Amino acid sequence: MDLHTNDSEQLLKKHCPSPPYDHMGPSSFEPNEIDALHASNPPTTMDGIVPEVNIDEVNQQVPRYEEHVKTGEISDEQSESDEDRGPNHTRSTINVSPNSNRSNKALSGIIAIQIASFPAACNSLSIHWHLYRIKMAMDDDLGFIVPDEFIKLPLFNIYTDKGTLEVQLEYVGPIDFNQWKNLLGRFCRHIFEEVFDDMNIGLESNLKFDIENSTFKLLPCLLTKLGHIDDKRITSILNRKNELVRHPSQLNNEELYMSSESSPKQFYKYHSIGSSSKRKHDESNTENLRNSNTSYNNYLKAQMERVKKQKTDYLKVNASKQNKESACIPASYPVEVLRYAPLNQLDFQLICKLPPILTRIKQLYYIEQLKQLLINNIQPNTIDQISINVTFNDCLTDILSSAQPTSFLLGSLNYDLLSTDNCGFQITSDLLFQAITRRSADENTDMESLEMLGDCFLKLSMSLSLYHQYVDGTGKLTSKRSEQISNDNLYRLAFQKNLQKYLNINKPIYEGQKANWIPPGYRITNGDISKRYTTQEATKKALPDMTEALIGASLVKNGNIPTIKLIDWLGADVIPKKIQDGVMEISSILQRNFTNDLIRQFYDEKLFNEIEKEIRYDFTNKAYLITAFTHSSYAKKAVTKDYNRLKFVGNALLEYLIVRYIFLTKKFTTPGDITSLRQNILNKSHLADILVDHQLHTKILCNLSESKKLFLYADEKNSTAKENDSVVSSNSLNLPQILPDVFEALVGAIFLDTGHSLKIVWDVIFPLIQPFIDHIIEHSGILLKQSGKVIKCKSDESSDKLQNDSNKEVTKG
Repeated sequence: MDLHTNDSEQLLKKHCPSPPYDHMGPSSFEPNEIDALHASNPPTTMDGIVPEVNIDEVNQQVPRYEEHVKTGEISDEQSESDEDRGPNHTRSTINVSPNSNRSNKALSGIIAIQIASFPAACNSLSIHWHLYRIKMAMDDDLGFIVPDEFIKLPLFNIYTDKGTLEVQLEYVGPIDFNQWKNLLGRFCRHIFEEVFDDMNIGLESNLKFDIENSTFKLLPCLLTKLGHIDDKRITSILNRKNELVRHPSQLNNEELYMSSESSPKQFYKYHSIGSSSKRKHDESNTENLRNSNTSYNNYLKAQMERVKKQKTDYLKVNASKQNKESACIPASYPVEVLRYAPLNQLDFQLICKLPPILTRIKQLYYIEQLKQLLINNIQPNTIDQISINVTFNDCLTDILSSAQPTSFLLGSLNYDLLSTDNCGFQITSDLLFQAITRRSADENTDMESLEMLGDCFLKLSMSLSLYHQYVDGTGKLTSKRSEQISNDNLYRLAFQKNLQKYLNINKPIYEGQKANWIPPGYRITNGDISKRYTTQEATKKALPDMTEALIGASLVKNGNIPTIKLIDWLGADVIPKKIQDGVMEISSILQRNFTNDLIRQFYDEKLFNEIEKEIRYDFTNKAYLITAFTHSSYAKKAVTKDYNRLKFVGNALLEYLIVRYIFLTKKFTTPGDITSLRQNILNKSHLADILVDHQLHTKILCNLSESKKLFLYADEKNSTAKENDSVVSSNSLNLPQILPDVFEALVGAIFLDTGHSLKIVWDVIFPLIQPFIDHIIEHSGILLKQSGKVIKCKSDESSDKLQNDSNKEVTKG
């Protein structure tokens, strides 16, 4: 027995009358209840998957509401004391219980996504259809009719053996479907059953033409220059079927021909007529020759050239290059065995582009819907942007190539900017396509790089929000952040927004036994193979990956504040909201009974101005600086709280800034290489050495025992550096954890002191980290794929050691 998710609300209210329904499931479901509910309220979909829940699994895995009350799980998760939360906090609607068995499981399994019908809003045939022209360079004869008028689609590219071809859709006007149904239905069948090979239609019987029940309600056509359906030309093409060549004079270089002696759907170009010494054409003997096994060596032969059909994959830049390899294969047949092919040469070249064009139209149709969904929910007053030609290539690389390193992705994270109306939400179709595309789709681009950027920004923005909300140490902050940014939670958030239907997972295969593309107007007749036509399968992680990629796409196009709005719309607790309007203020970092005057006195006494001089930044709020250098062992003498909460923010901030820098420095590096570089750069010893190199370890406030460890490590590091004369030191087994923690806390302190300015933070810390970060990048030995060439970076003797360091985990708060 399967339960659809849109049944759950009624059942939850019946079995769980006590709130909250969003955390608990029913104790049990009876099969007859589900059947009755389905009968009265059939499950619906939004052109995506119909999520199903197995009743037995629900009864086994979802605990009773009363059991949660007894174990204290509800009260522990849903009501926190004022000490845990900041004042006037309003709870996020999405909450992941750490006590839930499901939340602690790693996200695994397969998600099956139903391929949406096209057009989406069409449920039944209407007599009022709409006519579109497909404009391509000098060719504008191709068109189609559909039941619904589209939202405006941008220009896009396909890639032929002669280069890039720009395609534009032009709306012509409404049309009477009943008037053209029969003619265009015959034309559609003629194209896909007579021209294309092995599309599993006709005799293969996997697909059958049935426009009324097809999930792809579209009929192709040819148009006149005035925008009318060219019924004469279409009828002429339909009449070509099995039309015989009656005389050699009918042969010309513009036609395509078929031979009864060759395989079906093998087309030939005419080259020349045979030698005059051969027997002349005998029209009276034509029928006898076609129906006999008589040798035709003495018959007048036409010299033909076999046409190697171009592959229907015009989607990728490199795909069409394979077509150039087609060699001329000569053949000769008596005129008596020749007949006309379904299309002439010009029409054949035009129609061959139809499947990939329709594929792109369908993809852009849903991409534009996704774009409108995001704009309407994030910044409804956004002015329509200028349409950009969609290349379906890696547009992130182009963005990074033209980005200004001193400012790109370094905007402010000040929550006050959330209330402004001038932060419009703009995103190109190219970026959205990259954000929703998996590597398995075999496109020229995929979501991985955008996903990495989005993941880092999500971690940073969530860290800042939780820092505002909670006054605890890093333990609870880290736990809360892990819950919010976990794949499990992102999966649920995206699923609630029905984003799974936009995933681009499978490569379209038009022909052969593995074909998964349904031609327009056709439906599936073979239930055994219907799955490959109707569903896309991917790991469940594909959905959170796409969510992070959408965040990354918004980030590179819109900047920080609109992207925070996007994350907030998704349902993550990324904005620390008050119960009333506004954003929560950060709790004080001062110990009780300490005033600003006492802080200033302590600052002067400890000569903390030397830290500011060394890092070339003067703190407005000196308490942040003192906090960053205060260890928990110094609690009895401390004037501020310890650095743990600052370290929590600084850790996420440093990771984001480093990933950003790697992207800008190594624009052609793969995501896997970027991960290795990030881990190497953020190695604990590297962060510790920055403090030691600048003598900042001497300013750390800690007890005597911890202080001895710091100075012992500094002496060891300095002596090793003199012997090796190396910019980057090796890891030490005696590395005090305080050193990398303080550096991360210092980064967080600068960030908060500047009012959340990423640019100022980067300007301050980059001179500190530049010597070793550039050394690591230069000697990392990464293979860069640039302009189609593989370039090996130079490496020295220390590269092996650096690669070993890169395997170590990044320090987390």
